[in-house]
Amino acid sequence: MIIEAICAIAAAYQLFAIIACLRFRNSRQGPFRKMGATGQPVSVLKPVQGLDPALRAAIESHSNLHGEYEFLCGVRSLDDPAVALLREFPRARVIECTTETPNGKVGVMMDLVRAARYAVLVINDADIRVEPDYLERVTAPLADPRIGLVTCLYRAEGSTFAARTKWKMVSARFSTRSCMPSTFSGSQRLSITLSSTASVWGSGREGSSPSAAR
Repeated sequence: MIIEAICAIAAAYQLFAIIACLRFRNSRQGPFRKMGATGQPVSVLKPVQGLDPALRAAIESHSNLHGEYEFLCGVRSLDDPAVALLREFPRARVIECTTETPNGKVGVMMDLVRAARYAVLVINDADIRVEPDYLERVTAPLADPRIGLVTCLYRAEGSTFAARTKWKMVSARFSTRSCMPSTFSGSQRLSITLSSTASVWGSGREGSSPSAAR
């Protein structure tokens, strides 16, 4: 009897999760869809180092976004092998970052923020791929003046069974809020996409509804 009850509860949870996923897929942005985007131009900042296998697809996806934006890619040196690839995309502006910090990526981010022209900043890692309406979706909560911080999950992918299993576990941690991935907005109206791969920045494909911190 106990086993049957446990199985029934598990089945009910799975059914509830499927229904919730379908509802989310249909609504896309949920409550934030009603708010609309901020309508402000956006600076997209991406720290880059080396030729990640997913880099080309990531840069291409950021070159065809809706709305007014600039796309800045920061490298520690113009000799970085990624620079040649970045220059294949006219939308991408390469920034050589020279600020020295214990964490090199932090120095890159500091220089990218200084180079940004716009007040709304969206920051994500080199291998994040996004859909054309990405900026509209992640900046929509900023239309509410009470919101100063935005975060959203991302959908991770793996090329092997082991990698796919790892990312499913990481996604589970994110969904239970034991980790905080994805997008932020701060005093300068900031959005950041984070990861688990390097203590702060994200990996995978962006694909979730943002949540807001007030």
